Amino acid sequence: MDEIFNINLITEPDFQRLNNFLMKGVEALSEKNYKSAKTIPELTKEIRFDFNINKTPLKACLVLDKNILSLKWKDKTKPLALISSSPSKEKIKYIRDCFKDELSNASPELLRLQNLEIKKSLEKAKMEAKAEIEQIEKQLDLRKRELQEYIIKAETDSLTGLLNRRAYTRHINSALRNLRKRNQIFCLLYLDLDHFKTINDTYGHSFGDKVLKAMAMNMNNCIREKTDLAFRIGGDEFAIIIFSDETAALRAARKIINGIQQGTSIGYTKAEKNDTPEVLIKRADMALYFSKDQGRASIASAVKSPKTEDPSASSLEIVYNGKSQTSA
Repeated sequence: MDEIFNINLITEPDFQRLNNFLMKGVEALSEKNYKSAKTIPELTKEIRFDFNINKTPLKACLVLDKNILSLKWKDKTKPLALISSSPSKEKIKYIRDCFKDELSNASPELLRLQNLEIKKSLEKAKMEAKAEIEQIEKQLDLRKRELQEYIIKAETDSLTGLLNRRAYTRHINSALRNLRKRNQIFCLLYLDLDHFKTINDTYGHSFGDKVLKAMAMNMNNCIREKTDLAFRIGGDEFAIIIFSDETAALRAARKIINGIQQGTSIGYTKAEKNDTPEVLIKRADMALYFSKDQGRASIASAVKSPKTEDPSASSLEIVYNGKSQTSA
């Protein structure tokens, strides 16, 4: 396949030049051109239609494939004329060079118009790309919000509105990573309603649910919003992550006990950098059960023992209700 010429169609004068060049190409390669005189306007009308759809430059090529002279643009190839005898390579080269000279000798006014149209096309493409990017960003924001809403729903206890066990596991791991990397200290509190089974058995589960909701509200009122985290980890068992030291943890525990009628036992411990989630949870749990053993409605803290390298070894000290006791 030999390419005779190609032309970029940008402005209306380019279509007029295309008509002229097609007639010249047919005349140069074929003696019988009367059929092409009818075909050429039809093809330029079709190619102009394609141009007007997107208003972007098109490239049109006159090609000779064996004995068929055709016009190509985009993914289309339309025949113009049938050549009776194949022209020599020298003739094709001569015709191609003639068209090359004519195409390169465009008038300054035509070049100005072409540059203006190219600028308009680029500006249009830029605006379309900007609009498309904005639409994509809107879709991404929407998906992010939907994902965030799904995560919140999946990590929220449906009865109390507190974070659930799934969220608890994630936040414990995250808090320990931040403790090691950024030295962001925190304390873990374990809480348990005293005699909750008796409350349920005596007054029914509906009343028990009200007690759980009251406990959740009380916990939220005693911690810092958007800083500390409160969880319901199952039944009447709760947990709080206080992003501060033992003094702040004890202060929050006292507020919680004073803020609810039902007795509440609380155990807490400060996280250490070498703690694993299991070790940290075990210390808080040990403190909670020590608190219950001392008569409930009290607070116990679990402090890592300095006498052993075992990270799970702790000494326990009652720090509320006027009691002071240490357990190895």
